[in-house]
Amino acid sequence: MPSISFAIFRSAGVRFGLPLLLAVLMIMSLEPVLTSFSPYRGLLLVLPYILLSLVILLSQPFNQGKTALTALLMMMAFYIIQNYLQSPLSDNQTHIIYVLLATLLPLNLLQLHLLPERRLFSPLWNRLPDISHFSGRLGYIGCESLYRPKPKRAVE
Repeated sequence: MPSISFAIFRSAGVRFGLPLLLAVLMIMSLEPVLTSFSPYRGLLLVLPYILLSLVILLSQPFNQGKTALTALLMMMAFYIIQNYLQSPLSDNQTHIIYVLLATLLPLNLLQLHLLPERRLFSPLWNRLPDISHFSGRLGYIGCESLYRPKPKRAVE
């Protein structure tokens, strides 16, 4: 029996063209998929919370604390996008929330990258500073500086 050669997949044309072809096919088939899932709209809005909660639960027995915290960050980001960023960015509050999310989410992910890999509820993780403390502090400072009324100067 002849062996199967996968050398064709190593060529530059296939490595560039295959993902491009798959993306085009997915875009062309997007409309029928959206219409078929329209009765399940409520489930589709809750599904990321269910799946990310499952990731958090499964990361504990497999010593994947970084994965659990990443899933928690993604769940919080999805909640913020779903509840606060569904209006135009011309609104000042929506723009501030967008800028804070776009700034603090990558910073939190970078901070997670630097932490050691431990179980989420281990004694070491309990001693490390809270991930949300950093982003919460920066978000508070940003909102406070934008919304703080400027002091009036005394007229001389």
